[in-house]
Formats: sequence, structure tokens, C-alpha cells
Amino acid sequence: MFCYTGDICTFWAGWDFTAEARASAGGTLALTLDPIPPRVIGPDDRRAHYMLGVNVDYPWAHGRGSGLVVSFEQACPQALTLTVTPDTLRPVLPAGSTIPAALASVPTQALVTAHVQSCPAAPGEAPASVEVRFTVEPPAPGSAEAGGHAHDTARPKGTLRRDGQPATSCTAALDAEGLGACTFTYQPSEVSGGETIKAEADGFPAAATPVTVQVPGLRPMPESGIGAWRLTGATGAHPGSHYGTPETVTRTAAMATDYFALHGESIGVNDISLVWGGLFDIGGNWVPPHLGHRIGRGVDIDRCAQSLVKQDDLDEIAEFYSGVRTVEKALAPPGCPGPPDTPRIHYDFP
Repeated sequence: MFCYTGDICTFWAGWDFTAEARASAGGTLALTLDPIPPRVIGPDDRRAHYMLGVNVDYPWAHGRGSGLVVSFEQACPQALTLTVTPDTLRPVLPAGSTIPAALASVPTQALVTAHVQSCPAAPGEAPASVEVRFTVEPPAPGSAEAGGHAHDTARPKGTLRRDGQPATSCTAALDAEGLGACTFTYQPSEVSGGETIKAEADGFPAAATPVTVQVPGLRPMPESGIGAWRLTGATGAHPGSHYGTPETVTRTAAMATDYFALHGESIGVNDISLVWGGLFDIGGNWVPPHLGHRIGRGVDIDRCAQSLVKQDDLDEIAEFYSGVRTVEKALAPPGCPGPPDTPRIHYDFP
């Protein structure tokens, strides 16, 4: 572009047509031109004027501006975005689970909305619609979003639903301005972690939004500064298995400290919960039996300290701190002589 006499600008544009266009014998050739920036008019300018000069030399036209239709059209935005409300949920718990009030108030499903922006409808044309397709992607094993699971077998994922039925797509009806949206619900599985909801539609850029599934507020059980307890039970599939509510961590530490003061032995604090709670599949196969270790309130104590744990004494101390002993199904014989009801002693704290 160049300007002369102070207020008249001439714009020259050239195109390199494809071989197919060069071989055309006639008709209207559609050209796509980058946006032309407007010239800033100063206080001394009397007028602004653009002249488009097109030089063509093709079989159907020779010379300047002859037999060639050039049209300018406003660029059409193509946008696809996702929003999720709320973006943090709790995992699904087994039927019959006792759920504390604070945890019961955490939602178990989210509303996901796909927002679409496209071309406004042309005069006389009905608004279009856009089909949006969805998938749920689980986190990478061992990542910060994996919820404490380092194994990579077929991990359960959350589900997408519309009108109560499983769904993989929804249709956004566009209005006269080219805007539209459609919604669906996301429901997590029993497994905690960070998942990604992805969306795609033909002719649109892909979109994604994260959603977090967790039992909120869990914290790690620390090491004992005086050797009153030891952290045991971690495995390669679940390297961190000692996360509990603040109250459970405090009460477990107090219980172990009292036992240590009474007998001079450090007890082994086995599993509590994973970092974000939820399903704790000790076999690394996404199924129980660790049913009592999902919300950070159940604690397993090894039957052997330096000698066999004195069951009656530990029960009495646990009861003082509001712990209730639960006999779990035996998984293996205990590691030292004693009643063979379970290889560990399980307590639930409020």
C-alpha cells in the first residue's frame, strides 16, 4: 500500500493461483485476502480512499480488473471451548458407606458446557448446528494427577451423560449471531485423580478442560520424632498410602505415642488412604478389598511391633481417642504368633 497527495492510498495485491486455478477456462475465481488494516485518518485528512488494482493475465481475462470478481468478506471465527462446574468432585463411594457431613456436601457430578462460536447465518438462511464429540482421558500413571496410583492397567474413568443416559456427543444449535452451546453431565468413578474432558467438532479447534476427583483435606502421616511409630505398607503400585484427615492423623499419632510410652515399642502404621482418597486397590487391579481406606479415616496397624501388639491395651488406647476397631477379612496369616482374625488391626476414627 502507498499513499499520495496526503489522503489517497492505493492498495496493490497479488495472488499465486494453484495449478487447478490456472487451468480454469472461466467462471468466478474466489480469492482469499489477508485483512486490510484501516488507515488512521489524521486531523488534516479530508477523506480516506482505497483503490484496489488487480492485474490479471488468464485465458478468460487480460488487463486490469477485467472479467474478474473480487469480493471482501469479514473473517469468520471458529471457536470451541469447554467449561465445567464445579471442577472438583468427590469419588463415588460403595453403597452403604458412612459419609461424614463435610464430605457429603462435596458434589458427585459436574455440568460440562461446550460453547461454540461460528459464522452468523447469511440473510434468509436458517442458523446452523454443530455436533460436538467428547472423550474422557485419565491421568498418566504415577503423575501428580494420578491420585496415588502408579500402576497402568485399565484405569476406570468418569462417565458422560445426557438425560441420564451415557453419551459421547451433543449438538449445539447456533443463533443468528453464530453462537451456541450444549451441555452434559460428568460423573466420576470410584478412583480419585485428575481427568481431562476433551471435545472436538469438524472444522473447529479441539478443546479440553480438567476436572479433579478427590477426598479433600487429606494430609500425610508424618514420621515419629521419637520412634513411636513406623510407616509401613507402601508398595510400588501405591508408594504413598498414609494420608488421612487431620483428626485421624492426630489421633493415630497420639495412640501410637501412648502405646510407646506404655510398652516401649513402636507400632507399624500400615495403610490409611491414598493422597486423594478414593479406591485403594491394594492388588493394583482397580478392585477392593481395601473398602475401609477411601476417605482418610480408617487405619491399619501391624500386628507385630517389636513383639506381638498387646491387642487389649491398643484397643483401650484407641477407644480413648474415639477409635473403633473393625475386624477385616483375613488376607494372610499374621506375621507373628497371635489371634489369626486378620493380619492387621483396623481402627476407624471419626
